[in-house]
Amino acid sequence: MGTKTIGVTEEIYDRLAAEKHDDESFTDTLARLIDETTADWRHGFGRYGDADTDEFERVIAESHDDHASGLAESHAETLEELGFELDADGNVIASPDSDESR
Repeated sequence: MGTKTIGVTEEIYDRLAAEKHDDESFTDTLARLIDETTADWRHGFGRYGDADTDEFERVIAESHDDHASGLAESHAETLEELGFELDADGNVIASPDSDESR
């Protein structure tokens, strides 16, 4: 099998060397790390076992709410910059090329 030479920063080399086992070559280390990273997606199931599912659900819902709120604000700002008139809920009530409200 052929070989290839790659360049890595000193920081990456040090991190890779820290992961390397005494009986491994750097090729073996890279192969092991890649295999661990691309392992079967089902491997993680059950990892949290007895964890508080209510807390997980709360955190996920809060994250979704924060994301949706930020996205809505961003869309409203963009529409206003384009000249659209919005109501208090962020709905378009007039476009930049019309003088009439909907």
